[in-house]
Amino acid sequence: METWPARQEDSEQFVGYIPAPSNETSTHYADPALNTSSILSTGSSRIGKVRILFGDHNEVYERALRSHDAHNKFHGYAQFVLREKLLSGLWSKPAYILSTILQEMAKPVEDRLQWLFWFDRDIVIMNPKIPLEIFLPPEPDFSHIHLLVTNDQNGLNNGAFAIKVNDWSVKLLAFILALRKYRPDVELKYSEQSALEYLIQDDRWFKASTMHVPQRWFNAYRDPRGDDGVRSPDRKPSPNYVKEGDLLIHFAGGKVPENKMKRMTEWMDLVDQHLPQWEKELNQTSYVSEVREFWSKQAGKKKVHP
Repeated sequence: METWPARQEDSEQFVGYIPAPSNETSTHYADPALNTSSILSTGSSRIGKVRILFGDHNEVYERALRSHDAHNKFHGYAQFVLREKLLSGLWSKPAYILSTILQEMAKPVEDRLQWLFWFDRDIVIMNPKIPLEIFLPPEPDFSHIHLLVTNDQNGLNNGAFAIKVNDWSVKLLAFILALRKYRPDVELKYSEQSALEYLIQDDRWFKASTMHVPQRWFNAYRDPRGDDGVRSPDRKPSPNYVKEGDLLIHFAGGKVPENKMKRMTEWMDLVDQHLPQWEKELNQTSYVSEVREFWSKQAGKKKVHP
């Protein structure tokens, strides 16, 4: 296809992510390696969330949306929610993300967000104490990375991903939206998700600035548990399953809507209990060591810059 032209937390800190002084209402995480502060002058984070929730009222999805409220308030995340359909099928998703990025880029550099995290409507926050900043590529070694995605057993799952606010992302999203028209030969089994997967696999320019990270970080799936939150002994644990202290659960798929709503409700009831084994501090989880190890391994590999 045609391509664009080349162009620490226990006793030790995780390099690049140092907790800023906290106050009574919020905690922010500053990244001293960035050229600009990761905290806006308003005191908010430079990370935003993008969501879509429209159509007939569904209280389960509305409740899942509200599960992000404490997380957003705690870390200062702006959240953008589309309530009206823009395009047919699932194509409102890349269109709205593109719209949000363009709105941010129209602002002065010092006032705009740096990263956006997309979260599907069936994602529930389990631990609001986990900052999204911990997952971002360390600067300056990975300044060429503009997209963080995860795979499941079927390939790319874009129910949750992070995308940088810049012109690279504008071009990627424009290509996604145009792919149906200009590459009708490409099979898009999963709609816009397949369009994204095709571009980051087959276009060298987009591929070079994309990083696949462990799914459990911010796109974890549920594992079999009872109402008491205890894991079923009948199923082997998967590295993609959520574990205590993790950020969220993505209830992807679900052929029977009623069963999916029931599962989501059961887990949100668990969230409402604010159990200490789930709402752990960052330094009580495995995230810090996992993230450090992951990026250290990537740094040891030969990097191909776009």
